[in-house]
Amino acid sequence: MELLGSILVGLFSCGGCFGFLPMILAAVALVDSIRVGAGWYWCLIILALPVLGPIAYFVVVRSPLLGSHGSAFLSPSAARRLQARRHLKALQVQLGHWRGPGVLTEAGEDLLVLGKTKEAESHFREALANGAAVEDVHYGLAEALQVQGRFADAVPCLEELIKAEPDSRLGEGPLALARCLDESGRGAEAEPLLRRVLERRTVIEAQVRLARLLLQKGEKDEAGRLLAEVAADAQHLPAYLKRRHRDWLRAARHLKPGTSLPRPRVEGAITPRERVQVAAVAAGALLVLLGGAAFFFTTGLGSWQAKGMMQHYEESQALRDKLDALDREHPWTLGDDLASVELTVAEVDRYLRVRRAVEPAVQELLRAEAAVEQARRRGEDAPGMGELFSSTSGIARWMEAEVACLRSLATALEREAMGPRELLNDLTLIEWRFLRRPEALVLGLEEFQRTDWIAAQQGLSFPLPEDPDPEMERHLREQRRQRARLQAKAAALEEDANAAVALAPATQTLLEARRTEVAAFDPAALAVILRGLDATLSTGSPYED
Repeated sequence: MELLGSILVGLFSCGGCFGFLPMILAAVALVDSIRVGAGWYWCLIILALPVLGPIAYFVVVRSPLLGSHGSAFLSPSAARRLQARRHLKALQVQLGHWRGPGVLTEAGEDLLVLGKTKEAESHFREALANGAAVEDVHYGLAEALQVQGRFADAVPCLEELIKAEPDSRLGEGPLALARCLDESGRGAEAEPLLRRVLERRTVIEAQVRLARLLLQKGEKDEAGRLLAEVAADAQHLPAYLKRRHRDWLRAARHLKPGTSLPRPRVEGAITPRERVQVAAVAAGALLVLLGGAAFFFTTGLGSWQAKGMMQHYEESQALRDKLDALDREHPWTLGDDLASVELTVAEVDRYLRVRRAVEPAVQELLRAEAAVEQARRRGEDAPGMGELFSSTSGIARWMEAEVACLRSLATALEREAMGPRELLNDLTLIEWRFLRRPEALVLGLEEFQRTDWIAAQQGLSFPLPEDPDPEMERHLREQRRQRARLQAKAAALEEDANAAVALAPATQTLLEARRTEVAAFDPAALAVILRGLDATLSTGSPYED
């Protein structure tokens, strides 16, 4: 149940209405709505409803559940791209079995709509090689070449198309040929074609191109009349046609002999401007996402860390209660005069088994403490979000390691039918009186003296600020004097402890025979074991600051 509760808390903290996952979903939906050209109102719906808005968008607009009804919420070009993508998947299956000219031509047209011009060109050329008709392939092939900027290469294709079908694609063929001739530097050949197109119908591109050619020749009057017609017609165009011809209308207003004209586009394909819009929206969504993530971590970090500390405290307290129960169940019965205690081989073997059992957990806790200290130093040198996250993850690792260490200690003592007091006395006899390790010096002190010694070890220096107020200066000076008194007392206690190294002869002889085994344990692990056996021996924890 606790595991299930933790999972649910994590899901709600990351997936609530204003959590981390809904922000990602909203950003993806927002970028996709701009990319496919969905109605502008979808942006408002997505932003106003962080969870329901993106879900509604993907179900109504992008899901195949609604079939063709979803296309009603897309722009015509977006619907055309969606149709091309679906159609191309079906054609690829057919092409795997038979590469007929008709299938290759249809695949080339879909690839052209999707912006894959080089693949489209290869499909059109393969269709020609397999016997496709000129009027079926050459216009699409010319479009692929024009989008790539290869206008001169497109001219032969369009010339063959015009020979086979003079008014192909309702005049789009002759207009494309005039465009390619103009862009490849053959304006004299393009002019009669443009006039012929304008005799049959009014086309804004033909008017603007012809006006530019006339300006290049110095015929400003006729060019001015053409541009005036464009401006007059633009006033009566419906809104969708104004959007469609927006680039040409803008070019007509500022036309000069050397003006660059808009690039040709494939009907339904996404334009470079639209790609820039998608990139801008994606960048904006990413900034919003990063800002929300920073807000989430900075506001939720404190409560998460406090909750983790409380859980760690509760688990540690439960394990310490278990150690107290073991102490009552297996009390020390050999007296308080440790200098007269004689250990047996069985007691030394039990001690060694306990130390071996807890060693992996102790070493993991030491590594976790070192990682926290290293992260703290990095944060002091160059504070930032990365150091904050690494320090927080290190503290979580330390909490888990300390609980695991206490659990390992309680399990080993329970298995060996040993109480914490017995293990503490064994440590005193072996680590301090026999091995005389400085790390075990606290065990040479009387219990009522240990507090002063630990306080001296934990004492901090208190540097005076540049301009301290009198009250703060008095307080800091008192702290320094107190620290000096503690250090003097600790030195005296250590001197007394160094003299208290007596050991019963039988125990001395037994331990000499086992010196290699008892000295093999890491001295640094002693502080961890002592902290587990007696909380008053703690020298601090990584998160106390």
